[in-house]
Amino acid sequence: MAATAVNPAKQILGEISKGPKLQHVEVTEKNPLPSKEAITQEKTETEHRESLQTFDRNSLKKSSLSEKNPLPDAAAIQQEKTEVELRQNVENFKKEGLKHVTPCENSPVTEAKLVHNVKKFDASQLKHAETAEKNPLPDQEAINEEKKEQTFRKSVTDFDKTGLKHAATVEKQAGLPGAKEIAEEKQDEGLKTAIKTFARESLKQSKTEEKVVLPDVEAISLEKQEADFRKSLTDFDKAKLAKTSVQEKNSLPDPAAIAAEKKEQEHQNCIKSFKKEDMKRTDVREKNRLPSQDDIKAEKKGQ
Repeated sequence: MAATAVNPAKQILGEISKGPKLQHVEVTEKNPLPSKEAITQEKTETEHRESLQTFDRNSLKKSSLSEKNPLPDAAAIQQEKTEVELRQNVENFKKEGLKHVTPCENSPVTEAKLVHNVKKFDASQLKHAETAEKNPLPDQEAINEEKKEQTFRKSVTDFDKTGLKHAATVEKQAGLPGAKEIAEEKQDEGLKTAIKTFARESLKQSKTEEKVVLPDVEAISLEKQEADFRKSLTDFDKAKLAKTSVQEKNSLPDPAAIAAEKKEQEHQNCIKSFKKEDMKRTDVREKNRLPSQDDIKAEKKGQ
């Protein structure tokens, strides 16, 4: 039996005719290659881990911690709870539960009983205390004087001049001086007489010493030099000054440089003060594994 040869054109047409019976398949990438950003991020994380592993803790500086917002202790919390409960009890208190009571004085204390209790009181039970009067109240005498002064001022201001009567003044002879005035006048007269009849021959000669010494030549020359120097300062001619150019040797940094330096210093302080003991151990797993050469060949054969 001879083998029948299959026409290739007919075979291709047969495959094409089967096209509507094919099903749509979505192509999914099994092992997608990482992007450039993912590779850069992974490199940064690797460098950061290596810097943390090789970090020298001896370069850290000891710093003192200051608690800004200290937590309240148990006594403060209990006191606050008590205050809150008291406030709630006061706010939620119902006045309707109170009973009306008329106050009455059971045992009125008489004046005789008060006097008896004061006389019977044992003063030895009292303790000695030193009193310091801060704002002393005026005594009765000062109050009376102030009242008299106020009354006198009021009478002067409210005085009615229409009630005055015209009176003629008569100058009488002044009274004779007393014994005290006569003695003082005699003493003054005696002093005046003693000064007038004083004998200078009875004085003794005494040596006088000059207390205010005149300045020497050196002091005078120094004073002249100082006066000339002051005069030269007051009469100085600014036009004789030569113009100079000012060069700034140590220029101050601008705000942007200061802010950048502060940021860098804070970053260095954070790295220096980092504690490796606070880190938690994590298992590193490769999420996006690259395909091997065998996987690539198998995928090509499947296509």
